[in-house]
Amino acid sequence: MKRHSKILISAVLAFFGLIIGQAQAASNVTVDAANKSISFQATVNGAYMKEGSWHLAVYEGGTNKGKSLFSVAKATPEEVHKALEDIGGKPGDNMTSTNVGQPNVKVKGTSLDVYVSWDGQSEPLKLQNVLKELKPNKKATGIDIKFGGNLSDAGKSAGTGCIICMYSCPAGITSNAKMNSHKLTNQDKGAYRYLGNSAKLPKDGTEVTITLKIKK
Repeated sequence: MKRHSKILISAVLAFFGLIIGQAQAASNVTVDAANKSISFQATVNGAYMKEGSWHLAVYEGGTNKGKSLFSVAKATPEEVHKALEDIGGKPGDNMTSTNVGQPNVKVKGTSLDVYVSWDGQSEPLKLQNVLKELKPNKKATGIDIKFGGNLSDAGKSAGTGCIICMYSCPAGITSNAKMNSHKLTNQDKGAYRYLGNSAKLPKDGTEVTITLKIKK
């Protein structure tokens, strides 16, 4: 009897240990179901306030670490993907490594507003307000972030770590429907269009909160 009791107790502890572990993993992304938004922490990479990039926010465990304006230490692409689904987001899953360079291909999926905040900031700033858009042809393109999906590329298989991209991307969980690889190559002659605005963002290494909210 004692032996069976120990087995039962061990099984219960193992079960609750699993639940606690899942809760800890989920806690890396804060879900606000009522406001249809999710948030996670990141740090500013000052290098990309001096030069442009394809990458906005990348998980530090991915192959594209160090290439983004915001480095994400804890929240994984899988966690962000799940959290967006939990608040009603629908992934587009239309971008591939084959069509990414085609002229009229852009990321699809639920449209998102992106905000950045940090200690001492009076209110969150929209992503558009913390970026500078270089205009090689004197024509601003803008930002339209969508829930692209791409979980297999950003998370499980390729492992890029891409969470938010500034161009329509076959790897990013979310990315920008306003720009794509064809425009980068042909319209902008390979010059990256977006970089962090040093007049708006805090200094290199500052921790920020990134919030993604479903557009109404």
